[in-house]
Amino acid sequence: MCGRYTLTADQEALEVALGVEGLIHKRPRFNLAPTQEAPALIWRDGASVAACLRWGLIPSWARGKGSTFRPLINARSESVHQKPSFRDAFRRRRCLIPADGFYEWRTGPDGKEPFWIHRPDRSIFTFAGLWEEGALDPVGARRGPDDMLRGGDDRESGEAAAPASGGTFTILTMGASPALRHLHDRMPVVIPTESRSTWLDVELPWTDTRDWLSDLMERSLSQDAWKWHAVSRRVNSPANDDATCLAVAGAQ
Repeated sequence: MCGRYTLTADQEALEVALGVEGLIHKRPRFNLAPTQEAPALIWRDGASVAACLRWGLIPSWARGKGSTFRPLINARSESVHQKPSFRDAFRRRRCLIPADGFYEWRTGPDGKEPFWIHRPDRSIFTFAGLWEEGALDPVGARRGPDDMLRGGDDRESGEAAAPASGGTFTILTMGASPALRHLHDRMPVVIPTESRSTWLDVELPWTDTRDWLSDLMERSLSQDAWKWHAVSRRVNSPANDDATCLAVAGAQ
């Protein structure tokens, strides 16, 4: 699962890390939640370009259903090419979601305990995502990142919400690497720097992309390096979005 993540770099550092200009990232985010907007990379005219998308994919066939449809925050990578909600986006609208960490919740005797997971050097990486055009405006619609501060802590779908006017996205998940399985059995799919253009390029046959993704996930199980620590349960509320979210539990 991936129900919350972080992107604590400022806009300039993010653009340098991704090699792209025009990202909309007004401030560091320490608790990015479903239904909120986030920077993304999509494929346009043979190149990756910046976009601003809302977390929680709404398929084209669900537009107009309003509060009866729950935006899809995660998609299982093993079946994403088959599911009606995702298969068209998998073939035509893949995206990258930059992050520098994500939260997972481990069930213990006192309930669910949140952990922040990140690279040892706290560098920026990119989740594999899928996106859909918005119901009204083109992708990149500039709306505040702080509106609709609703979300879920560890679910396949977010809170019920009306379709966003800009584009929407979901994050692909896979079976957790051996190092992280004690925290949760699922984790986001991370696309390495050298493979970003391959994931985004929708000119490639989708069957080749499916097979390539399967191989990439298998390799990542033994290659990915992560660090983690327990954090305060204040991350359970998306209203809390500051650096104290990352503090070691009990140290605040």
